[in-house]
Amino acid sequence: MNKIYLTLLFFVIALRVQAQVGYGTATPDKSAAIEIQASDKGILVPRINLTSATQKLNATANNANALLVFNTGTVLSQGFYYWKAKIENDIDNGSWIALGSEVSSMPKFFYMPSVVLPTVSTDSRITANGNYRYADATFSVNLYVLFSSQFTTPVTSSTGSTGLDGFVFSDATLYEYFITFADSDVFTNVAVTNSGLLTYKVNTNSIIRNGSFMNIVLKVKN
Repeated sequence: MNKIYLTLLFFVIALRVQAQVGYGTATPDKSAAIEIQASDKGILVPRINLTSATQKLNATANNANALLVFNTGTVLSQGFYYWKAKIENDIDNGSWIALGSEVSSMPKFFYMPSVVLPTVSTDSRITANGNYRYADATFSVNLYVLFSSQFTTPVTSSTGSTGLDGFVFSDATLYEYFITFADSDVFTNVAVTNSGLLTYKVNTNSIIRNGSFMNIVLKVKN
């Protein structure tokens, strides 16, 4: 019996002493906690259907910072994603970041393409459930839908162009939205949501002129 106890003790000590673990190798690199070597197999990480860039995998707990998954869904582009935590007031407002995708290779910000903003409630583009709305003296414009439609269906393009689709993500919350200028003689109460919904009011009796515009910047989240 004593021999069994001693054997178990030595086994436990050996596990604690061994700083690295090797699979397919007896000499894992000293800089790695785990090293895997194989000539005909790979590593299979969990495959998850991500439904949004801010999805929590556990309803009662935050995602661990640097958590790695492979997205199999269609809401976000398929591929590897890691969770980048952003703790604010004990709340994690982080997001899933795509690895080696257009998110990492595209420009970090760009200007919204030109659109004519409605300034009167009788504008023919305004509908109850459309991209242009009006209620309680407030205009609403869906910036994400308008810019993505222009980028995916341009009027024309140069010969051999590969298109602008790479700038358009399927989740509006993968961008941050900024209003860097607005004609204060015309627009008031200007605001924009995390999903790209612009809201504003128009001053009564304001004069609309060539300088009556807004500058809108979209920033790709890290």
